Amino acid sequence: MCRAVLIAILFIANISASSAQTFSDYSGRFVKSSKEECLKDQRMAEENKGIPNSQIEQYCGCVMKRMVDVLTMNELQVIEKTGVNPQSVRTKLNVAGASCVADGNFDAVLIERGKKGCLEKNAAAIPIVGEAKIDRYCGCLHQQLVGSLTKDQKAQLISADRPMPWLQKIVNGADASCKRAVLSQ
Repeated sequence: MCRAVLIAILFIANISASSAQTFSDYSGRFVKSSKEECLKDQRMAEENKGIPNSQIEQYCGCVMKRMVDVLTMNELQVIEKTGVNPQSVRTKLNVAGASCVADGNFDAVLIERGKKGCLEKNAAAIPIVGEAKIDRYCGCLHQQLVGSLTKDQKAQLISADRPMPWLQKIVNGADASCKRAVLSQ
């Protein structure tokens, strides 16, 4: 009797295992759909105008590789069932994105985004100083800023939704240097 029950249990388990979806099945679908969504969103993002398509593809590929390493089967099943990323997945996506920027060669992305914000912030000075000088100043400022950040600081900066207190000191040093180098000419 015990042997018959054991054989029946093994048979049922074998049927269930063969029809069950594996982590690889779920994660494969997640990576495919999420990478497509990432590429679409990143290409449409205003702050990514001028960023080469190859860097956007590299970024999205990196994020998806990291996500497979940290997602749980339960999270993948929730996504599959609801079509919505739970908060835990959104948090992991933000961390993966920041990590990919910090680890990859995304300094150009940080410089471009920062320079764009700088140009907008200093638009009122263009009639006084001239557009070329403001452009050189903003390029200088963000080149120096990104060049002086550690990988951890870059990751914090990418994922930050508020100003970072430590950043102002770095900005002030770069600002003074770039004003002397560019605006005094």
